[in-house]
Amino acid sequence: MKKTKNLLIASLAVLTMGLVSCNDPLIAKTNNSTTKVVEIGEKDYFRNNLQQIYLNYRKEGTAVEDIFSYMMADLAEVEIKADNFVTEEKVVALCKEELVNKVKDNTTYSVNGLFQEEKFFKELKSQGYNITFKEGKTSFNNDYEIPVEIPSAYEEEYKNSTYTEFLFDHLFNGDYSDYITKSIRPTVVKKLLTAKYLCTNSISSISRAAARDVQYIKLENLSNHDGDVNKLIQAWLNDKLTNSPSNINLDDLQNIYKGETTVSYYTGATTRSIVTEDLKKITVDGTVNGKLLPIEKRDETIENKYTGSGAYPVSWGVELKNRELNAQDFTGDDLYTVSGGISDLPEEIKNRLFSSSISSYLTDGDVKFLKPKTYEATSKYGQYYHYDSSSSAYYIVIVKNYYTSTKVNTLLSENKKEDGSYDWSKLEKIVDIAYELSSSTTNEGQAVLKYLEEYGIEDKIHDEYFYNYIKDKYSTLFD
Repeated sequence: MKKTKNLLIASLAVLTMGLVSCNDPLIAKTNNSTTKVVEIGEKDYFRNNLQQIYLNYRKEGTAVEDIFSYMMADLAEVEIKADNFVTEEKVVALCKEELVNKVKDNTTYSVNGLFQEEKFFKELKSQGYNITFKEGKTSFNNDYEIPVEIPSAYEEEYKNSTYTEFLFDHLFNGDYSDYITKSIRPTVVKKLLTAKYLCTNSISSISRAAARDVQYIKLENLSNHDGDVNKLIQAWLNDKLTNSPSNINLDDLQNIYKGETTVSYYTGATTRSIVTEDLKKITVDGTVNGKLLPIEKRDETIENKYTGSGAYPVSWGVELKNRELNAQDFTGDDLYTVSGGISDLPEEIKNRLFSSSISSYLTDGDVKFLKPKTYEATSKYGQYYHYDSSSSAYYIVIVKNYYTSTKVNTLLSENKKEDGSYDWSKLEKIVDIAYELSSSTTNEGQAVLKYLEEYGIEDKIHDEYFYNYIKDKYSTLFD
C-alpha cells in the first residue's frame, strides 16, 4: 500500500477533529492501542487494526448491528478524506444541515407555532447525550419564530453564508456537539462514503439521476379572489423581465403574495389581506380587538376559525394565524433528482423538468424558466409559468443548471488529473448529486460490500452473526 503520510496510532481521532469528541467509543479504543508509532497510510492503519477493533466491541457485549454501524462510520471517516474527496468544512456543513432540518419543521418541538428549544434539549438529554449550554448562554431559546429566509436585519452579516448557517446560529443556545458526534456525523459520513462509491465506481448512476438545480414556487388561488394570483404573476414577470432580467429571485414574488412586501404594480389580494377581510365579517370595526358583530350578522365559519370554536378570543386566533402565515414557504431551492422528485410539483411539470429533452423546454435569456406544455402564443408571459387545475395553483420553475450524462462526463473529463484521479474540489455538484442518491438502500449496500471487500474483512472477522446481519440488511444484493 502506498504510504501517504506520517500517522500516529491515534490518527482516527485526528481525522474527526472539530465536531468529534474523544468520548466516541471507537476512537477511544484505537487510542488505547499499544502498537508502536509507525509510518503508515490511513487505510493501512484501519485495515491492520480492523480485527482488534471488532474484538474489542465483542468483548464488551456490543450488539452486532452497533458494531457494524461504528465500524462503517470510522471506515467512512478514513475513505472520504482520501484523495480529498470532501473537506472537513463540507462534513461540518452537512452535519449542521441535518441538525437544523431535524427541528425546523418538526411540530414536536414547537408550541403554538413557536420553536421550543427546551423540548429538543430535554429529549436528547433523556437519550443519554451530554448536552450543555453554549458559552455565555444560560437559558433555552424558547418561543422563537423560525423565519423562512434570512431576515433583512442579518442580510449583511450573513451575505456570504447560507440560510442553514443562519438557523444553526440562531435556533440553539445549547451545545449539541455530543449529539452531532455520536448520531448525526456517523450518518453523514456513511452517506458520503456511498457518494464516493457512486462517484468512483458507478458514475452512470449519477448521469441517470437527471439532477436539476432548481428554484420553484407554488402559489394557490386565494379564496374569493379568482384571477388575482394570475394578475400578480404577470405583473411581477413584467417588472422583473423588463427591469432586472438577470436578477430574478422567487422569494420576492412570495413576499408580495404573502403581503410582506408592497409594490406599486399589484394591489390585489394577499394571504394577509384575507385575514383583514375575515375580521370585517366577525367584528364591528374589522380589527383584532373589535367588538363582535351581532350573532345573526357574524360569519360562523370564520368566527370558529379565529376562536377555535369559542376556545379563545379573536385576538389570539389572529396571532396564531399570523404565525402560520409567517411560517409558510411556497418556494423550494435545491438540487433535485428524478428519483427524489419534488412533491410540490404536478406530474406534468415534473415530467418536463426531468426529461432528457429539458434543453428544449427552457426559455431563452440568462434566467431559464421551464415552459409549460401548452400556452397561448399570444400571451406575452405564458411561457414563463404553469397552471394546474387539480391543485388550483400556479407554478414557476427556474432551472439554474441541469446534469445530463454528457454534462456529467464532460465535468469529470475536465477535472481528471494525470494520475487518473479527480480534482473533487472542482466537482462539488457531482458529489452533491451522489450524496442525494446515497439514501438508496441499494446504493448504500453496494458501497458497503465494495469497501468491506477492499479492506479484506473476510480475513479479519470470523463471525457468522456479523455476516448474517449484513446479508439481512442488504438482502436484495444477495438474491
